[in-house]
Amino acid sequence: MQANDNRLPAALKAGWGIGALGTTSMLYLVNLFAMFFLVRHAGVPAAIAGTIFAVTRFYDAAVDPLIGTLSDRTRSRWGRRRPWLLGGALLCPLAVVAVFNPPLGLEGNSLYLFVLCAFLLYCTAYSVFSIPYMALGTEMTDDYGERASVMAWRTFFVYSSGVVIAAGAPALVALLGSDRAAYSTMSFAAAAVVGCTMLCVVFATGRARVTERSAETLDARAWFRTVASNTPYLTILLTKMTLQLGTAFTGAAMLFFMSYVLGKGEGALARYNLVSNLVGIAAVPFWSLVLRRVERRTVFIGLLLGNLVGYLSWMLATPQEPDTLFLARAVFQGSVGSGSVLVALAMLTDTIELDRLTTGQRREGLFVGGFELMQTTSFVVGPLVVGFAFSAAGLVPGDAGKGAQPESALQMMRFAVSVVPAVSCAAGILLLALYRLDARRLAELRAAAS
Repeated sequence: MQANDNRLPAALKAGWGIGALGTTSMLYLVNLFAMFFLVRHAGVPAAIAGTIFAVTRFYDAAVDPLIGTLSDRTRSRWGRRRPWLLGGALLCPLAVVAVFNPPLGLEGNSLYLFVLCAFLLYCTAYSVFSIPYMALGTEMTDDYGERASVMAWRTFFVYSSGVVIAAGAPALVALLGSDRAAYSTMSFAAAAVVGCTMLCVVFATGRARVTERSAETLDARAWFRTVASNTPYLTILLTKMTLQLGTAFTGAAMLFFMSYVLGKGEGALARYNLVSNLVGIAAVPFWSLVLRRVERRTVFIGLLLGNLVGYLSWMLATPQEPDTLFLARAVFQGSVGSGSVLVALAMLTDTIELDRLTTGQRREGLFVGGFELMQTTSFVVGPLVVGFAFSAAGLVPGDAGKGAQPESALQMMRFAVSVVPAVSCAAGILLLALYRLDARRLAELRAAAS
């Protein structure tokens, strides 16, 4: 571990970490609200909305690794990452507004085309900022313990986004009348949050360590071979993707579940997210301390077991359950959730250092690009699958669906917020059995490389 006088300044870590408030807000906006808004207020059929989400995945699959590689190869007086951060910080607010403001009067194919273009802009803007952003965070320090501290700041702001967006956005929508105009106003407020936090990163990271692209570049065969041979990276990538799919499925279905199964609506979702994210913020120092003392894989497996139990508890939820039980679930899932986010990020940075130590390459952007692709894919595949599943279950869209929904649709909502994410946690635990990277192995590799 580095000596105390070699630790990164807290202001630098906080200045970088605040970017997670902006990036996570964008993910929340799509995952929690976009499907519900399109189906209920814009009149887009669930299957069509799901198809639009699917198209953006093919686009992201090509764009994300490309942006990661280009940011690795960028040369500028601002370093490799910050020019990209500035571009993303300017585009992201525009994309947020576009998604929730299709022009009134558009119908049919014209409406669907506008929504598709808005989501393509959204995906592009998010990737332009988020991939260089995470790459910058992984290269600010090579210390095993300090990387966890950097990611703790990110986790703090991830859960702050939960307070501001996951809780604040539905509260604002409910206050303004829960109609189409309310979502429009919410999008402008969210865009301001996204833009301001991202610009903060651009200016706050001027003192961050600047790393240059590798002097030697591997040929194509060696490039692919060395990436594919990083088993810990592939393991954490698949684990995170599996978990994110469960989380995204839950997020896309939760507002439907709150509205139709529990009969509570946006206000209840706001209360739940407020409590869970405040608890998540409070738990970050605790989990950061735990990671300095306990091997990361062990912590992750324990947290996934807790998440699994929390998700299954939704199967027992009813409109009559007391608010104390409803909020107790939020407290529990907020505490284990923040630990899960932190340990996954810390393990990702370890696998990127493993690549540097074994290949001599600085490919942070490439590896983060793959990670972000899995994350954003999950957050869009969730609504995609939910859209088709709800459509098949008989969900009624638009004004006609504001009343009662068929029992088949209600059962699908309950399944989506409980069984699906619980299964994803179980799969994540099995995948982590393959993970073999810890502080001792990295220390041995550093010693051999010096």
